[in-house]
Amino acid sequence: MPAASFFGNLFIAYGPATGAFAVTAYHSGQLAILMICSAFFWLLSILIASALWYAAPGPVKSNVFFNLGITIALQEAFRVIFWAIIRIPEIGLTKISGVPQSLNRLKFSYVCGLGFGFMSGLVMFVTQLANSSDPGIIYCQSCPSQDLFFISALTTCLFIFLHTTWGILAFDALWRKSYWQVPYVVLSHFGASYSTTLVPSNVSGGCWYALLTLLLVLFLNLGLCYATVVVREKKQA
Repeated sequence: MPAASFFGNLFIAYGPATGAFAVTAYHSGQLAILMICSAFFWLLSILIASALWYAAPGPVKSNVFFNLGITIALQEAFRVIFWAIIRIPEIGLTKISGVPQSLNRLKFSYVCGLGFGFMSGLVMFVTQLANSSDPGIIYCQSCPSQDLFFISALTTCLFIFLHTTWGILAFDALWRKSYWQVPYVVLSHFGASYSTTLVPSNVSGGCWYALLTLLLVLFLNLGLCYATVVVREKKQA
């Protein structure tokens, strides 16, 4: 049972995203490197958030909502910083050639978001995944009939794809200067993250409310990605 729990949760959490990477980006060394770099920037945001938490007074450290908010704000700030960095080669190519040059923005946005999501998923779930290989089951507080590791694996999987769609929407907004998408990305990130506080709460069925919220945000993101990015790319092709 411990082995079944470990591998089952492993494939649930990381299997779909690994498959998406293998199908869409594995063949390109450039995209793979870009994905690794974006994952590093996500780590930098968490490093700064951890340093702020460590320096904060006791009452602030125990305030989950405040700390979560700071972490989300830093993640989105570093997403913008990373966009500004990968924007530099495009500007350089344009200056050298004298002709407007454009990178494959959709693919770049996609792998950058996927890198953010993968690293987020690894940091968020890898410790719980290791614990799931131990004998016994830890039940979810808000859903006493459900295994906490299973709920966490589903949450991790959804957040990886949420970060992917947030990356596409945010980068598209910054490239096109369609800034209405940026507040949406930030607010939906706050909403999705705060919904996960229902999982360890005393709210009956809180884990299902959290997962439904994540699914709703993900489907909304996918719809916006298709409507604002994919359709336009097809028209320009």
